[in-house]
Amino acid sequence: MNAQSYVDKLRNLRLDHATFKNAFLRAHAHAAMSAPTQLIIVAGPTRVGKTTLGKRLAHELICPYREEDGMIPLVRVEAATTNSAKFSTKHFTLRMLEELSDPVSTIGEGISIRYRQSETHLRIQLERCLRFRKTRFLLVDEAQHLLRTTSGVRAGEVIDTLKSLANETGITVVLMGGYELLSTCIDSPHLNGRLTIIDFPPYGDDEASIREFDRVLLALGEILPVKAGFLLNHREFLYRGSLGCVGLLMGWSMKAVAEMQAHSQRELRLEYFKATRYAIQNRAIANEIALGAELLGRSHAQEEPPQSPQQRPARRGRPFVRKPVRDAGPRSRS
Repeated sequence: MNAQSYVDKLRNLRLDHATFKNAFLRAHAHAAMSAPTQLIIVAGPTRVGKTTLGKRLAHELICPYREEDGMIPLVRVEAATTNSAKFSTKHFTLRMLEELSDPVSTIGEGISIRYRQSETHLRIQLERCLRFRKTRFLLVDEAQHLLRTTSGVRAGEVIDTLKSLANETGITVVLMGGYELLSTCIDSPHLNGRLTIIDFPPYGDDEASIREFDRVLLALGEILPVKAGFLLNHREFLYRGSLGCVGLLMGWSMKAVAEMQAHSQRELRLEYFKATRYAIQNRAIANEIALGAELLGRSHAQEEPPQSPQQRPARRGRPFVRKPVRDAGPRSRS
């Protein structure tokens, strides 16, 4: 078997591991039973498997709808950045119109015609198309790119635009993106009331996570050209290198296979994994995972409710007089 066949097997592998299955089942249940105008965010770090989850979620959400002439129950589109790595709401609207088979966009120079129109005109046409196609879901991949605007203020406005689109058309919006997306949405009281957050974390270092990660390694061991027990014997190295993200582990394995091919070998070695992943590459992803833990926690514990004025402890000392401890000198920052 040549190296390409191993890579093809990895790409076609449908691995229903624990964190993927939990995130998928939750996302599907909340989306399928959502009321119109709801906003669902599936949040996780880079290379955890969100794109794969989004493809399967789109397929399963479409299945219950009977085929009806002209109906497009779900639109799946990527929030791609354009010039200068910035997000363009106009480009995004045009992409959605294409997915909806907008009659002007799909003939001849239609895209050019649409692009010359104002965003207001495009927005009106998008709303018409969504209603005409009886669209129920809008699924946005790489949704963290919605925040890549020209200013920090506009990031929240883009999310608000999607909320307004849901209000006007009755669709449910599903955003697949990084944890940074949550900061903007959580800070908006208007979004929070209709927001459902699905956490899609990597595997941790607790016993249950280690057992599940071992199952992933066993599944990969049946596909990759390795000796029996090779992956499990190097579990700690593979876990640290992938940060517990199965998608990252899969991609890393493909690169190791390519390295094996470059050395004209037929069996994977640890050196091929080492040659295709550097510690510095994990820093940004590790920071993203830490942000998710900070924003959400993993216990889903409820915060203490705010105290009423009657419950708050009475202030001691004379009003408007500084406490001596405040004048003790400057404090050092940790």
